[in-house]
Amino acid sequence: MKTLLSLALVAASIAAGPAFAACTYPKKPGPAPDGNIATLPEMQAAARGVRAFNDAIVAYQSCLEENHKAALAADPSMPPEEIKKTQDILNKKLDESSKELDEIAALVNEQIRVYKTKNPSK
Repeated sequence: MKTLLSLALVAASIAAGPAFAACTYPKKPGPAPDGNIATLPEMQAAARGVRAFNDAIVAYQSCLEENHKAALAADPSMPPEEIKKTQDILNKKLDESSKELDEIAALVNEQIRVYKTKNPSK
C-alpha cells in the first residue's frame, strides 16, 4: 500500500512538473550597496534593480499561474489528488518567490535608510 502511495506521489510530481517547466525564475539583483559608503548613483541603481526584480517576479508568478490553468484545462479528468498536488506546488513556488522578493527589497530599503541618514541633503 505504501508503495502504491509513493508511486502515486511521484507520478503527481512528474505530472505537475511540465505545468511549470516553461517559467524561468528571474535572476536576483546584485547585493545591496552599503548605505554608509555608497554613492547616490549606486543607491539609485540598487533601487532600480529591486524594481526590475519585482517586475520579473510578477511575470514569473503570472507564468506559473497561466501554466497551471493550462495544465488543468488540458486534463479535465485529472484526479482531485493530482489537482491538489499541483496547486500545492504552485502555492509553494508563489510563496517562495514572494518571500525572496520581500527579503531583497527589505535589505535594499534598509541600506537606503542608512544612506539617507548619512546624506540628509540628497
